[in-house]
Amino acid sequence: MNASEILQNEFYLILKNPGVSEELIRKSWEEIRSRYSKQIREEYDIYPDELYKPGRKKVLEYFLSMDSIFKTKEYREKKEKQARENLSWELGIL
Repeated sequence: MNASEILQNEFYLILKNPGVSEELIRKSWEEIRSRYSKQIREEYDIYPDELYKPGRKKVLEYFLSMDSIFKTKEYREKKEKQARENLSWELGIL
């Protein structure tokens, strides 16, 4: 299981709890995105910030410029909107 799948599973467990407030869900999702972003940064820790940030920004902008991030209809329908929100969020914190 990769880092993204682990984080998605954590978020699913939070959502599955019927007593969880919308505020907790929002904060949990922000924490999950933040942790994922940090894990990506760690994968590229050989690059200093002055190289990593412009490169990461270029990658995020490339994906956001695509008509569809996902090639299959199933993934576009299920995951496209959330993927774009996640990419936009990360772009906003760079």
